Amino acid sequence: MKRWLFNLFCLLVSLNLFGQTDNLGGLVLIGNSVGSQSLNVKKVKDIFKGKVASWPNNETVTLVMPSSKCSFAELYAKEVFGTSYTGVQKYWFALVFQGRASAPVFMQSSKEILEYIKQNPGSVALVDLNAKDIPSYYLIKLIP
Repeated sequence: MKRWLFNLFCLLVSLNLFGQTDNLGGLVLIGNSVGSQSLNVKKVKDIFKGKVASWPNNETVTLVMPSSKCSFAELYAKEVFGTSYTGVQKYWFALVFQGRASAPVFMQSSKEILEYIKQNPGSVALVDLNAKDIPSYYLIKLIP
């Protein structure tokens, strides 16, 4: 009986039925002057795929992504694009080469990403859930 209850608990947690919607598979969304304090997961994926060019407040979207040297680069690629990090690089190379989007800014750590976000209005990033010293006003709540 206890095993069944434990399995049910794990299922509920994995489905986010306890209301924890502030992460995307171990990642949290941060941004500066994006005109919204919450975004749904589909919209976030569209943003990181270059399908959104400006925020509701008309600020230009600046994507900040982990570089291949970043500890959570593969997790980011899997959660947002459903592919490897190499697949993400190919995707963005094609978008930029075709003139359909501006190249994202690439950083090597959550700390570097946060520093960039702080200094650039309109910028947005996904960082490791365990990243340190993220002020709450940069956190953007993810909703299902």
